[in-house]
Amino acid sequence: MRSAELARLIFPSVAILGFMAATVQAQTQPANTPAGQTKDQSSSTWRTPKAQGSFSDEDIEKAIQKGVDYLWSLQNPDGSWEGLLGQRHGDYICGPTALACYAMLDSGVQVKDPRMQKALDWLVANQDKDTMNYTVGLRANVWFSANKQTSNKYLKNLQKDVDRMIGTSLMVNGGCRYNTFTLKEGMDAYKEWPKIKDAAGTGNYGDTSNSQYGLLGVWAGLRNGLEIPKEYWPVCINFWIRRQKADGGWTYTYWSGEENAKSYGSMTAAGLASLFVCVDAAMGDQYVKCGLPPEFSPIKKGLDWFDKNFETTLNTPMDFDGRDTYFFTYYMYGVERVGLASGYK
Repeated sequence: MRSAELARLIFPSVAILGFMAATVQAQTQPANTPAGQTKDQSSSTWRTPKAQGSFSDEDIEKAIQKGVDYLWSLQNPDGSWEGLLGQRHGDYICGPTALACYAMLDSGVQVKDPRMQKALDWLVANQDKDTMNYTVGLRANVWFSANKQTSNKYLKNLQKDVDRMIGTSLMVNGGCRYNTFTLKEGMDAYKEWPKIKDAAGTGNYGDTSNSQYGLLGVWAGLRNGLEIPKEYWPVCINFWIRRQKADGGWTYTYWSGEENAKSYGSMTAAGLASLFVCVDAAMGDQYVKCGLPPEFSPIKKGLDWFDKNFETTLNTPMDFDGRDTYFFTYYMYGVERVGLASGYK
């Protein structure tokens, strides 16, 4: 798929999820930063669509509905959205359909809508055809969202995807990469960890972007009541702590000399959201009983990074050299995940 065609689907889908970060953005910006800014695509500056600092719930709802309507206009007769084939790391047959369904279900679209039912039926029928990491993580959130409306109709589908995310993290030393592994493969590899070393000396490898989406898929399973193996949370916590940079932020990975790369917004949002989820799942009971210090140092360092850099991340060209508009909505979705996982506004 050409980049322009890819953007036609990904930008509206992630933008819908990103709009949910609008309140988080408004309440975390410094007082002198206007809320509701949007980027002027002809430059690296930002503009406000209405009077400075003003946008309403109605404005956000209208923007979300506009995105939903546009996504429906792209749906294929069989219920799917066009897959991404021939990508560098593999085929994303179900990825766009999972992304569109996730965005719309979390925006209030009902499972009983015939168009959504057809999309879900298509995802069920094609689940085993796409086991790419981004797809599986997004699709787990589709099952979770749909289960809330259907008395867990898709629980077995969710379990299958969550097992694959867990297996991948156990295989990849707490992280994830583009391809995934079964739970058995992961558990077998977990026993062999002492024998596995990569160039960074941290065990098998994973990148922070794939790892974030894998963990968000497992989190969907946890919130849906699935049992998560005890081995999972500690190795994920260790992964994110290892990947955190001295300044408190995160970058994409440590491959190819990125040990010295500068931290940036989207990957720091990924690190923070992931640590909030992991710490709550693995240590929540101890915190409730006041059995641990009130602050978890890696999370505090990440929040401090955002305190210092958040305004800059909104007013400078995007990570990845500003190549595509949808990288900003990817970032805003990450910010929204931080707000949801932490409870901070």
